[in-house]
Amino acid sequence: MMFKGGNFQRGTIAGTKFEDKNGNGIKDPTEPGIPNWKIRLTGAKEDSTVTDSSGNYSFIDLNVGVYIVSEEHRIGWIQSYPTTDSVHTISIQSTTHATDKNFGNYRVASISGVKFN
Repeated sequence: MMFKGGNFQRGTIAGTKFEDKNGNGIKDPTEPGIPNWKIRLTGAKEDSTVTDSSGNYSFIDLNVGVYIVSEEHRIGWIQSYPTTDSVHTISIQSTTHATDKNFGNYRVASISGVKFN
């Protein structure tokens, strides 16, 4: 009896959480990453992490499967990216390294003043 073997390299998912100052859904060079923002992984494995000081996050050592990456929602912030379903859905196969799974948000603005005579 002959057995055929194969190798499997686990996958990764990574991205950046950024402040989308102009609300266009694109990370412009001057827009900063946002630290300490919770990013969640669900699907074939459940996990969460917090963005680093530059707004980066990663999930490593992932087996084959479908994963959904989402961000924590915070009061006063509007998500500008991703625009479809507000999540990233990624299918991991051997050697899959899914990068640029970014999340963009901008702050709710307000204008106030005083009427006087």
